[in-house]
Amino acid sequence: MELTYQLLSYFLLSVSLGLSLFSALVKPSSTGAGFIKLINNVNLSSLMLLLVLEHSALHLAVTGLVILTLVLGPMLAEGKGSKIYPINFVAQNAGLFYLIYLFLGKEFNYANFYLISGMGYLGIITYAMILGHWYLVVPKLSEWHLKKALILFWAILPLKLSLLGVAYFSNESLFISGSNGAMGYIFNWIMLLMRFGWGYLVIAIMGYYTWRLTKMRSIQSATGVLYVMTFFVFIGELIAGYYHFKYGISL
Repeated sequence: MELTYQLLSYFLLSVSLGLSLFSALVKPSSTGAGFIKLINNVNLSSLMLLLVLEHSALHLAVTGLVILTLVLGPMLAEGKGSKIYPINFVAQNAGLFYLIYLFLGKEFNYANFYLISGMGYLGIITYAMILGHWYLVVPKLSEWHLKKALILFWAILPLKLSLLGVAYFSNESLFISGSNGAMGYIFNWIMLLMRFGWGYLVIAIMGYYTWRLTKMRSIQSATGVLYVMTFFVFIGELIAGYYHFKYGISL
């Protein structure tokens, strides 16, 4: 039960952080307040589920603050409230980072850096997918906004691959024939190959085609590919999260 709680909390915080933090890539004046409302509603759903898992007084207070900023966000995105919107944005993300800080046990080390990088990786792909859908609502929206999200994706991907390399060489004994560590030699290799193949290689290939489609302004097709990328990143991070929370291995 503890493992399920940790994995679910990890995914919920990843979605919330991604949609909240990366919303800064596009000004509300470009997308309209409707897009802010859309991503904030998804964010609210994640936080409500998170409250079911963790509802201490401190979590309730911080989550309540974040929920308040999410409700106010669409109202402040345009018009006279636009000057206050940046303050609301900072408060919102400060609250989310504090929730993540609590989730990480109030400490910062390599293992927690690994988790935060995974949140960013999953978050940017999820954000890009939802942004792509918004082009159906605002067809004249510049493709540059989706390109910015993809550029950030390409910046995070090499970092994640580097961390995978560090994980492999730091735990090389797990992949030696006869090893009984973690899930055992054979299953460790299967999980590693699935982690790399589905979590990085397939996503990198689809990311390339998403970029090409976006340049051609075939946004609907690009969004379809992003939807599949979101599916694969969840599988990849599920494998990584399982090894991290079950065995303490940042795969």
